[in-house]
Amino acid sequence: MTRMQKVSYPRAQPGTPSLEPSPDGAGRRERRRVETRERLYEAAMTLLSERDFEAVTIEMITEAADVGKGTFFNHFANKEAIVGYRYERTLPFLTEMLQPAPSVADGRRGEESRSVDPRRAGHAANFDRDASSRRAQRTQ
Repeated sequence: MTRMQKVSYPRAQPGTPSLEPSPDGAGRRERRRVETRERLYEAAMTLLSERDFEAVTIEMITEAADVGKGTFFNHFANKEAIVGYRYERTLPFLTEMLQPAPSVADGRRGEESRSVDPRRAGHAANFDRDASSRRAQRTQ
């Protein structure tokens, strides 16, 4: 009768990304899900900036994002849902930008007045430019 030897596998060292939760508390699976969703979103936005909405297909988006067609439907119900996602992402920014700046008359002395982060201002300009260029293309 032979005795079974115990097999030992190397253990991951503490601090390895697979063992440590991310700072926001999301695990590896959730991080990958967010990354895939963002890749699909970015691919769609790139294609939509180059072509009319009706000309862009889900196959084009998934090919540009390097994912399968089924993966697209894990993240978005349809092509229109990507546009909805864009507005969901932009809404908090627009809401913040539309808030009135505090003034001395409001009794908020000592607080700094809000200034617009130049990176975010560029995002808003791109958002407006993209929307107006697509409208112009449709009317032609």
